[in-house]
Amino acid sequence: MPPQPDATPRATDADDATASLRAALPASEPALRSFLRRAGVAAGALDDVVQEAFARAWRSRAGLDRGRALEPWLFAIGLRAWLDLRARARRLPASGPAAEPAAEPTDFARVDARLDVEQLLARLPRTERLLLARFHRDGASLETLAAELGMPLNTVKSHLHRARRRLAAWRPAR
Repeated sequence: MPPQPDATPRATDADDATASLRAALPASEPALRSFLRRAGVAAGALDDVVQEAFARAWRSRAGLDRGRALEPWLFAIGLRAWLDLRARARRLPASGPAAEPAAEPTDFARVDARLDVEQLLARLPRTERLLLARFHRDGASLETLAAELGMPLNTVKSHLHRARRRLAAWRPAR
């Protein structure tokens, strides 16, 4: 009689990789959080970015090279997850009252502060005002701004620094 095939399942390399990743992901969470904070992820978005990074890592676990360190691979996934979430948030249209709640009739201090900021910005040269708005309000990168305006990167940095310094000098003492 021929030998019967063994009925007990055997662990494969894929099973080993899955088990090792299952154990390694939670252990690498503090390092991933630290990396993402240093990369500029806001505290309010950090949990979402970490969750998305872990989900993507799990889905693409077959692409993990077991001979290499886990953290650089996970950091790259986390950074891409953050950039994708940020880009998605920018693409979402601001709709109606939920986008910007109307100021309360008694909230004159906020309205006055906004008018003060607009007046201060109006005093800046056009290029500095444009760079401040695109960088801080729109989140455009320095490289993008340099390309859009046809300026060297260091010139863009100088304009931003000069604009911030002027605004700080014009700000009334508290």
